[in-house]
Amino acid sequence: MIRFFAKENYLFINFVAKNLIFFLMRKPFAFFLLLMAAASCTPANYLKLDVFNPADYTITDSGNIVVLNASYLPSAMHDKSNLMSRMRYSEKLIFDTLITANLFNGLFSIINETPVENLQNAEYFESRTNDTTNFLFPLAAEEVVRICRDYNSGYVVSMEYYSFNSKSTREISDYAGWVNNLDVSYKLVWRIYGRDGAVLTEVNDSSTLYWYADSYTEPNPELTDAVREVFFLAGEKFGKKISPFWSILSRSYYQIYSFGDDISLDREPLELLTTGKKRITAFKACYNLAVLSESEDKLGEAMNWLEKAESIKESEYLAIYRYKLQKRMEVREKLDYQLGLN
Repeated sequence: MIRFFAKENYLFINFVAKNLIFFLMRKPFAFFLLLMAAASCTPANYLKLDVFNPADYTITDSGNIVVLNASYLPSAMHDKSNLMSRMRYSEKLIFDTLITANLFNGLFSIINETPVENLQNAEYFESRTNDTTNFLFPLAAEEVVRICRDYNSGYVVSMEYYSFNSKSTREISDYAGWVNNLDVSYKLVWRIYGRDGAVLTEVNDSSTLYWYADSYTEPNPELTDAVREVFFLAGEKFGKKISPFWSILSRSYYQIYSFGDDISLDREPLELLTTGKKRITAFKACYNLAVLSESEDKLGEAMNWLEKAESIKESEYLAIYRYKLQKRMEVREKLDYQLGLN
């Protein structure tokens, strides 16, 4: 039964394919029109938007923020999963300097640009130890209270553990000769404390960056350079968890006219087209006005234009765009709160 069903489907698909090819060979112009119609219903142009995103964790207390390096000193690193535990002491010092410098440079590259006043004057402080008696335990509450008092801070953002490992392999490829692979992975433990010494949140972060090089590409970086990049990006990543940050989004829009002046993102002529008799043109104008409104950070207005476009014509592209816009609107209240706007 299954074989018969599969055979019948094959015969049907083969029949349709042969007749479609025959039709297209006889009427290529019709095929061209079909392609043009499909293309005209697809938003093929793109607009880049600079978008402000809320942080995962909201810093609201008064007072400055202390950024604390409370990780263990290189001489105390004996974890077998940490490549540094297998290094000579002089190498440990080199990599510890590279890692901590780039990690906190990455973090401050985010918070130095923040509009959140409590983060703008963040201070860096070190409190490192060789004592592994209470390895990975949170800081003592009295120590956090003292730091907050001394620095007049409301929060302590503390990095308390890091490790990294690397893997380098070489293999032969049929088309590229020898291929070199480099993987560098890391683990980090961050904690945020309140002025009373309590742990407010803990972030365990881990990731891996990969490099690939063959005879046609640039060689992989040296391990030291790879470590610099990995930990700078890790610092940026955590910075975006505690501070609102900018990102770039891409939005597609329709080309209204193929010739003449481009009014695809010109508000006044687009609004005139939305009430015109040409249904598809009115739909495209409403859709583009939604994109234009979002680019001006008018999210509610953008949603209104999408709803008007949907009342003219349903579209899968419109449904996808509405979903993306709804996601932005859902986090707007959180962002406004972090920026002190409500």
